[in-house]
Amino acid sequence: MAETKYFGQIDDRDNTIYALYRKRYTADLIYQEQWNQSTRSWSFTTRLMRLITGGDCTLSEITEADAMKAFPEGFLIHQT
Repeated sequence: MAETKYFGQIDDRDNTIYALYRKRYTADLIYQEQWNQSTRSWSFTTRLMRLITGGDCTLSEITEADAMKAFPEGFLIHQT
């Protein structure tokens, strides 16, 4: 079963999500991706794991609904 988890870097002053990441599980592989606002596409990254293991205080796991609300353009195109 494929599962996707979303993470956001959140500005603690106003709780806005300023960076969006996702971890997708498909076909026994894990993909880490970051939403790139400039190219309007998901890009492979190793930054997410560094943020998680480093305990970055701005990073939080968020719901898909919150991710879609913050960056709706990231959900307009079907991603594989």
